[in-house]
Amino acid sequence: MQNLAPAFADARGLPITTALVRLISSFQRVSQVSFVFYKPAPGLDERLTKNADTLSEIRNIAEELRATHGIPFWDAILAICMKRGQMPDRYVDLAILHDQSPDERTVSLSTDELSEAAVQSETSRR
Repeated sequence: MQNLAPAFADARGLPITTALVRLISSFQRVSQVSFVFYKPAPGLDERLTKNADTLSEIRNIAEELRATHGIPFWDAILAICMKRGQMPDRYVDLAILHDQSPDERTVSLSTDELSEAAVQSETSRR
């Protein structure tokens, strides 16, 4: 196993871009690195619109638990469904939904292109 300590001996307080470049550059066999930039999917409460929710009672109880006790929406849905012994298929489908956002992008840089400036430039783009 490679000793990475020399690459980070004086890295305290430096930007994360410095650490990334040093880490990746310390592995001689790495020829390319890819960064994936994504926009998180909307939360279940946003995906489960009131119009599409035929089980509004569960949703209403979950929203009340969130507002009153600060319980995250999905945790409240799970607790309610566990207590009832049944999870609606619609909730499961929406919980695992992870459609790619049009805002997602992948950037690949060869190790020759890899620099703090290149990483900073890509990470600051929206």
